[in-house]
Amino acid sequence: RSIQPLVSLAYSKAADDWKNACNAMANLALKEEFQFKIVQEGGLRRLNQLASKAKASDVKFFVALAIARIAHNPHLRTQMVALPEDDATGSSTLRALLHLSRPPPETPKRVQRQAVEALALLSLEPPNHAKIVRSGALLPLIRQARLETPVEFRTSALRALFSVFSSTLLARQAASLVLAPPPP
Repeated sequence: RSIQPLVSLAYSKAADDWKNACNAMANLALKEEFQFKIVQEGGLRRLNQLASKAKASDVKFFVALAIARIAHNPHLRTQMVALPEDDATGSSTLRALLHLSRPPPETPKRVQRQAVEALALLSLEPPNHAKIVRSGALLPLIRQARLETPVEFRTSALRALFSVFSSTLLARQAASLVLAPPPP
């Protein structure tokens, strides 16, 4: 079964259609079979675009939730990060997640937590470490590792940070980015 009708619905001009399409993709993303289809049939590309285009918090939540659920699949994590970073269509998964992981009040907590959960899962794959560091995704992971964050989200963030910092090639670069003094 194809998910192309949902992807087409996500390209509608109506925000309600975006909400319905993203909600459906988030629900389908609970099953591995559909995770692959969402990535292969252009659903992830559209979710990434809607991360910055959508204004409604419900749409943003379903976008973040769908991406986080897809990121649970270790077979797709590298592919998700491999989408072009400088793509003019705004389809970069890292860029989308960074946009959705901005702290409240800019982004509701439930959206932020799902976005950082997705970043944490993507950070578990060593081939993704360099892009994670260069994208600036360490700061949202550090924010999510705070004690006031619910334990399941905090644990994911800490696991991701451990994975990135234990990578010997990137440890120095990551530490310098995090510990560097702010520019004047």
